[in-house]
Amino acid sequence: MISRHMKAAPRLAAAAGSLAAFAQSLVSERALEDLWNQRAALRGNEDFDEVLAVTEYAILGSEVTGPRAAEMRLWLALVHHPGVAGEADQAAHERDFEALKKNFALLDWDVKLIVGALAALRGETVHV
Repeated sequence: MISRHMKAAPRLAAAAGSLAAFAQSLVSERALEDLWNQRAALRGNEDFDEVLAVTEYAILGSEVTGPRAAEMRLWLALVHHPGVAGEADQAAHERDFEALKKNFALLDWDVKLIVGALAALRGETVHV
């Protein structure tokens, strides 16, 4: 299956310079939060797949660093992880950490590692 990112790749590559500039213009955690919220509003609407891809590339390529920026990038990793499905997928899209913790025992090991990293960024632990 070809992801929406692969379909949009030629157009995104053509716009790489402006995309990089856009990503670098995101200089605050609030800007990343706003971008995530825009991403959430577009999810599931195929007409906006390319815009969704751009928001995700911008979150990844942003100059913003720190725990919140790392957390947001880990959420994106979960959203795109092939082992995340059903309730865990919904939780990842909604950044619902409590739902992931609740179903932690059911997650694959590699997904548990990502959730464990999210827990550490939040000053929490998960029980393996």
